[in-house]
Amino acid sequence: MTVADFEKLSDSELRDVSTDVFIATLKSLPQDAIEQLHKTRQLTDAQTGVITAFLSMAPLMPISDDVVPPEDLVEDTIVTQIDTIPTEVPASSALEPARTSEYDRPLKTRMLAWWHGTEPDLVPASADASDLQIDDPSNVEDPDVSWTLVKMKAAQAVWGESFIEPGAAALVRKIMGPVGANPAHTILDLTAGLGGTAFHLAKELNLWMEALEPEHELLDKARDLAKSFMLTRRVPLQVVDFSTFRLAAAKYDIIYSRERLFAYPQKARVMKQAAMGLKPNGQILITDYMIKDPNCESDRFKTWAASEPHKIHPWTSEQYIDELRKSGIDIRATHDLSEKILEQIHAGWNKFVKSIDRSKVDRRFINQVVHEGEIWLARAKALQSGDVQVLRIHGNKTR
Repeated sequence: MTVADFEKLSDSELRDVSTDVFIATLKSLPQDAIEQLHKTRQLTDAQTGVITAFLSMAPLMPISDDVVPPEDLVEDTIVTQIDTIPTEVPASSALEPARTSEYDRPLKTRMLAWWHGTEPDLVPASADASDLQIDDPSNVEDPDVSWTLVKMKAAQAVWGESFIEPGAAALVRKIMGPVGANPAHTILDLTAGLGGTAFHLAKELNLWMEALEPEHELLDKARDLAKSFMLTRRVPLQVVDFSTFRLAAAKYDIIYSRERLFAYPQKARVMKQAAMGLKPNGQILITDYMIKDPNCESDRFKTWAASEPHKIHPWTSEQYIDELRKSGIDIRATHDLSEKILEQIHAGWNKFVKSIDRSKVDRRFINQVVHEGEIWLARAKALQSGDVQVLRIHGNKTR
């Protein structure tokens, strides 16, 4: 897309431009044109975040004939060797003249640039800070612990308290809207995470519900959060082993799971047990990362799979629908949430970076944030490729 084509787009058309094309076009615009775009156009949260990154780096990367051409920029560089970066970063303003060292750039600027792929070698670093307390330092680097306390802190810093996925309360309402949950319903969350979705539903709709979680560390922290929210009785949490669990027959009006089942190989058993646990006409709602081709071998898919902490087991939507139908579930609707999830991924990251107070973070925390960012950046690129989708499947039990 040329700059001229870009400027002719309406606000609606501009919002539909992919992130990669948006970034590539911004690289061709002078700073005043980017500022005008920021002030006058109605953009998505992700596009606004990209522009913020460009403007924050403007003094460091002036648009001129001497600038490295866009094709020579390393857009997919994700550097994780943080210990090679000097610990102390001089405090400075993002509006200062160009710096002599790439590591002197402000932490916010470098993290935004790293996320958006607008400069190479932009690895965040920070000074140690005593006011960020890690509850159990011995748990931080344990390779056998999937969810360390510092990882949970990093996830919540990006996505919001009690959430390990994008969107927080606003996206809960959008995703869960079709089931029409009310206090008369008996509800089960199959993959509670830190409890964010369940806690929000319980508070906003005055619900009593149950929640299961396969990761022990997440469950323990979710119970602490439930206690702090005074929801321990209204949202009791239990650990679940998807290989062996059994649900009581015809107990629940609504069973749901949010974007976690792709990580587990026992989905067929989960679908059968969920169908068994539903009352007649009970509803099931599943949102998950799904692949279009069961034999997908694209580069974006491989990068996503490699970035996940454990081997993933994604299904196609057809596999989900077939398994649910075999279990007596009638499919009401499927809905593609990919664009909304993608927007929320970028919005969550940009919001977090803007909130960073360098004096209140330590190296371990930033290390984990970068690791969390690598996972979500790979998921975002997989969604952008179209090989992966986040779909919502909504059905009800007919037999």
